[in-house]
Amino acid sequence: MHLGRWYPTCTTLPDGKVAVFAGWTANNVSPPPNADIPEIYDPATDTWEQKPSATRVQEIYPFMFVMPDGRLFDAGPNRFTHFLDPATWTWGAAIDSILPTCADSSAVMFDAVKGKILKAGGAPVSGTGAATDTTVVFGGLDDPTWSAIGTLKLARRDHNMVVLPDGKVVAIGGTQGPTPKDPVMRAEVFDPTTGEWTVDPVTETMAIPRWYHSTASLMRDGRVIAAGGNNDLPLYNCQNCQYYRPPYLYGNPQRPVLTTNVPTEMVYAQEYSFGFLHEVGRQITRATLTRLTSVTHGFDQDQRFVPLKMTIGGGQVHVEAPASASIAPPGYYLLWILDDLGVPCSLAAYVRVHA
Repeated sequence: MHLGRWYPTCTTLPDGKVAVFAGWTANNVSPPPNADIPEIYDPATDTWEQKPSATRVQEIYPFMFVMPDGRLFDAGPNRFTHFLDPATWTWGAAIDSILPTCADSSAVMFDAVKGKILKAGGAPVSGTGAATDTTVVFGGLDDPTWSAIGTLKLARRDHNMVVLPDGKVVAIGGTQGPTPKDPVMRAEVFDPTTGEWTVDPVTETMAIPRWYHSTASLMRDGRVIAAGGNNDLPLYNCQNCQYYRPPYLYGNPQRPVLTTNVPTEMVYAQEYSFGFLHEVGRQITRATLTRLTSVTHGFDQDQRFVPLKMTIGGGQVHVEAPASASIAPPGYYLLWILDDLGVPCSLAAYVRVHA
């Protein structure tokens, strides 16, 4: 790279290149100098190119997303958010996200077809402030504004948010204050159809607090693995993990199964058919993709949820691959089918999506 960077965000672009944003060029001075010129990595030529026309100071680990029309979107953690046009590498006008600039917050794209983004929590006063319960949603290309919606039931910062196979989002871990003295031990789930959060009704909590430097990722069996993180002394660095079972796994339900001709690759806009099994009396109603994860500091730089067009016929599921690389940038995803009770298949399939 042309600039050394502490705490940047790497974003896979529709053409397979990688855009690198923000960070600090040094970590031993105060205030740290910003890496304000984005760079593009081309894996085909193993070269880097700076984009000085897109020079802009951003927060570390900015919430960068590829939008369905190919533009990039900086969703925070700054209060004021911006589109970036890769045709000219210039930024658009500021869009007020309502949520104050919050360190240690989290964001996730929960509908990549429409470009909808959820942003929640964090601390308006970095380093010393208590967590906020504020939640906002960006309406995507159809409604490119932010709306305040149902607040977190448990204010939290330094948490992780994970999009599930059914399009809901779970918030895991974090703390109510600037230290792990007030950990948040219960998970809560955001439902995009209602705009509301629900604290997981299961009374069992995490075994240990997980906050700064923790991670959370969706597994192919539908569970979420929460790992690592700093903690209170004497166990400051957590060297363990724990699984979270989302609500769709309550009661050990019978789950759909992917069987024959399940694709390992998908080409954009092509149709694929594969076999399945499901419980008698239930129906398969949805097919979705979730991108594999690259999570650090409360933000998953690759995470996105892609609903697929789906029909059932001849004893098979028929799905259409994402329409374009702007909806699903090239790379690896988990392919899910879900029944009419919202229960996902027992094991998702790894699929490489590409042109």
